[in-house]
Amino acid sequence: MPLVSDKITRHVADEDAAAAAQAKKRKRASEKATAKVKAAKKAQRLRKGKGKGKGDDSQDEDDVDDDAMWGGYEKAKPVPGQLENCVKCEKRFTVTAYSKAGPLGGLLCPKCSKEVDDEDQKAKPKKKPVARDRNRQIRSDLMDGNKQRGPKALVNLCVQKIAANINDVEEFGELPPRLLEALRRILSKKRLMNGRTLDLFLSPAYDTVKIYDAAAFTTADFKIIFAVMPGIRNLLLENAGQFKNEVLQYVTEHPSTKLVDLRLSAANLIDDEVWTEFFAVKGQYLETLKLEWIDGNLGDEIFARLIKDCPNLQRVKFEKLMKLTSKSIGQLAKLEQLKHLTIELNTSIVSCDDIESVLKALGKQLRTLCLSDFGSLESPHVAAIHETCENLNKLRITNNCNLRDEDFVRLFKGWSNPPLRYVNLSKCRHLDAGDPHLNRDNIGLCGDGFEALMAHSGQRLEHLSVTSCRHISHAAFSRVFDSVTTYPALAYVCLSFCSAVDDTILAGMFRSCPALKKVQVFACFGVKDVLVPRGVVLLGRPNAQDELAIEGDAAEVA
Repeated sequence: MPLVSDKITRHVADEDAAAAAQAKKRKRASEKATAKVKAAKKAQRLRKGKGKGKGDDSQDEDDVDDDAMWGGYEKAKPVPGQLENCVKCEKRFTVTAYSKAGPLGGLLCPKCSKEVDDEDQKAKPKKKPVARDRNRQIRSDLMDGNKQRGPKALVNLCVQKIAANINDVEEFGELPPRLLEALRRILSKKRLMNGRTLDLFLSPAYDTVKIYDAAAFTTADFKIIFAVMPGIRNLLLENAGQFKNEVLQYVTEHPSTKLVDLRLSAANLIDDEVWTEFFAVKGQYLETLKLEWIDGNLGDEIFARLIKDCPNLQRVKFEKLMKLTSKSIGQLAKLEQLKHLTIELNTSIVSCDDIESVLKALGKQLRTLCLSDFGSLESPHVAAIHETCENLNKLRITNNCNLRDEDFVRLFKGWSNPPLRYVNLSKCRHLDAGDPHLNRDNIGLCGDGFEALMAHSGQRLEHLSVTSCRHISHAAFSRVFDSVTTYPALAYVCLSFCSAVDDTILAGMFRSCPALKKVQVFACFGVKDVLVPRGVVLLGRPNAQDELAIEGDAAEVA
């Protein structure tokens, strides 16, 4: 018996030792697993940048222990296609990849997800309007010349509000013509003029329609103008690509429509036969005719009918009419009542000799003479202007490389014509790609011609443009704008691409021109730190770090 008892005792001791060893082994494995989980979670927190402070270490260890203990028994997440109960409304729904988790766990049905998103959106603070949008509008107004210090007038705010909500407007009521014109320009600039907005501007009580962007109009929209306003007398349509034969025929056949002022741009879909019929029936009423960008029609024969059937024309403007030749231009001399003449055509087709014949016939009665892009204009033609024109208010001669500085001196010196109000001599300069600043023969407008111009017209001149006249010297600018001689009416000056202009010239101009409102100095690299007086807008200062348009704020310029 004692032997059996000893054997049993030894067997029990062996089993206890084995159990203790096994327990130690399990404990080491558990500690190793816990350490591994802690290390993994710590690394994850470091990667996400969401590590906690030192005071939360004990809580982290408890969380890790719980995760290690119960991680293997977590409920599996529902997969797309599986049915699940919404944790908010407890309705049964099908899980998708876009199902939203609830705030306390679980998933939300689509309806509850939308409600939670709406609540979160309302709880978020509203973003403040970005200041640069307002600054952009300010710069845009300055570029357009619409500068105003202080708060805007209430009427201007109302006009802008109407334009911003034009789709909700049913009628304008009895707005004055000035406000209607402002609305037309704003809507045209924003490309909002269409058939619907056109109805707002039509009324039998009006006799004028001006549309500055008719690109979105249909042929039916143009017909509506004359149907609603049969007594219309003044019509301006720009970008009128759909102004076709049937529209002009409708005007021709309507007995009560007697247009006095017709201005069309890009009306290329009207045949010569329709133009001929229109001039024959309605030409006797026309006093102003402006046609632009017509390339397929209106040749010499049609132009001859125009001159014959429109004897009362006082203002004509023909720009980019590609089929007109010298024969057509010469016939303008037959318009005995013509006072305003503007021509911009192909100089390779139109001879300047025909312009000279027109000047000799009508020069004494002309108030406006605009000869744009006439590169072949020479000394005899400028001499004809000097000899025949005695009542001009506006003169434009641009893009010419034949006239010399002495020609401009002879034009303005001793000229019997009263001082001009508007002068544009842009791009009258010498062209030489090898050395653009070398001008031995004084081709174009140079210093002497510029001084002669200002001596003749400076006291009444309101608008001056010498853009790209780069041969006007710094000395000539200094003598003209010397801070002593004043030009009381000069308000708009364009000096872009005149390399001699610098801060000194502009400072003298600001002192010599008390009515100055706007100055353009694009590519004038000498303009850097000039002090702009209050009420003057300086456009194009060539400094990438500054604003393109600068409104002066200085009380006075020393």
